[in-house]
Amino acid sequence: MTFDYPHQRILLEPNSHFPEPFRANESGLSLLAKGEDFHHFEADDVEKDSPAESGGVEKGEVLIAVNGSSASALDLEQIDQILQQAGQAIPITIERNGKTLKLVLRLKERI
Repeated sequence: MTFDYPHQRILLEPNSHFPEPFRANESGLSLLAKGEDFHHFEADDVEKDSPAESGGVEKGEVLIAVNGSSASALDLEQIDQILQQAGQAIPITIERNGKTLKLVLRLKERI
């Protein structure tokens, strides 16, 4: 990206990643990383009609595990990469009102 201020324009040129497919979180689940080490994840938003909503996730719940890994052992980017796998059924464990629940997110392409 080049900003050409004298001519009031922006020039965009493809980089080496241009031919790669754009991947996005396909779950509809937005997470907040909290705690001193940012390895405590809370559902900040659950999009309407998303795999997260269909799977039973609710705003404010704490993510305990994702795809067999403890959430505290992952960072937000790693969790996001797991949730980019359209077509996969991703098991998650959440904490809701002091109870632990196991859910499945059936990810689908949303774009």
